[in-house]
Amino acid sequence: MVTNLPPDATQTAIRRYFKEYGHINNLIIRKEAGDKSSSALIEFRSSEEAESALLRDQKYFNQSQISVKPGTRLTVFVSNYPPTADEAYIRRLFAHCGDIFNIRWPSLKYNTHRRFCYISFRTLDAAYKATLMDGTLVEGKFKLQSKFSNPSHKKDREGAVAEGREVRVKGVHPATEENDLRSIFGKYGKVVAVRLLTNLSGQNVGTAFVVFETKEQAENALKLDKTKFKSQLLEVELCKDTNFRPTATSRGDRGSIASSPAPSGEGDVAMPDEPGDPPQKEQTPTSAEIRERTMAILNVPDTVMTPASGPWRRNMDPSSNSSCDPTARGLSSSSQTPRRPDERRWVSRDWSGASGTRAGFVMLNGC
Repeated sequence: MVTNLPPDATQTAIRRYFKEYGHINNLIIRKEAGDKSSSALIEFRSSEEAESALLRDQKYFNQSQISVKPGTRLTVFVSNYPPTADEAYIRRLFAHCGDIFNIRWPSLKYNTHRRFCYISFRTLDAAYKATLMDGTLVEGKFKLQSKFSNPSHKKDREGAVAEGREVRVKGVHPATEENDLRSIFGKYGKVVAVRLLTNLSGQNVGTAFVVFETKEQAENALKLDKTKFKSQLLEVELCKDTNFRPTATSRGDRGSIASSPAPSGEGDVAMPDEPGDPPQKEQTPTSAEIRERTMAILNVPDTVMTPASGPWRRNMDPSSNSSCDPTARGLSSSSQTPRRPDERRWVSRDWSGASGTRAGFVMLNGC
């Protein structure tokens, strides 16, 4: 934890300042009250690198003498809170523990079946108090998980999904209640828990999860697949765990109505500064896609300028094929700029026919 930084300190400047001590995995900056200084929580790749960075304690960052203290065990991994919990809810839940420096949430883009966050406290005592809430029953049915964060530790797979004891039920009638599902699924084994997914107004959205005591009971309940219940056809299948490892981010504008995903069996995960989209490999368009992105333009002026190649003049043979394929029209150019091998934008214009009509064909790249 670095304190007494200048109020205008940037991530780039701080990273450059600590660069010689190791690779920085994550960096969070917060301005202090009164905007007279700022603080930063820096996560290095290894504990040895973090210890070496302590050499900067009481050194100067521009005109400010900074304090660098160990940030070990200041961050708590929290999961299994209510699905509708937002940042305000989490802050209220842990307010008695101490001053919260930052809360980071998982990205919901690729997986919405996880529910966890990372809470960084300013003091070790506050973080320790937060871990004492581990196992607390929230709202009478959610057993909270609250442990010191350790991204290097991969939790053993456990729980109903990993053990094959949970089934997903789709096509649930809007008027269905949990007791209704307990009654129908109870015929196939001992039902441990039933969870009906609802929207923010509490309305059943047609999906439910049923947890059995054993894997065999869950598999036996698959007999209800394609059966009618309250005039609707149910779809019943075993829940499957995934190997997706989400990233988490700090979002100050997180809406109060945002809900977080449910936890998985993977436990604590590492988080970068800004979780971006996975790099997408550029796709080469097919001939069909090229045809779909090609259009004809009529009444083109005698000379048309293009930023890439300047004026192009082409003569159209009136007797040539009338196909929309420009290469089938017998076109020629006296000033054509050579086209790069990888260039897929093809433009031709200023074609004069017997009637004086001019036409052009444009193949648009990326449209």
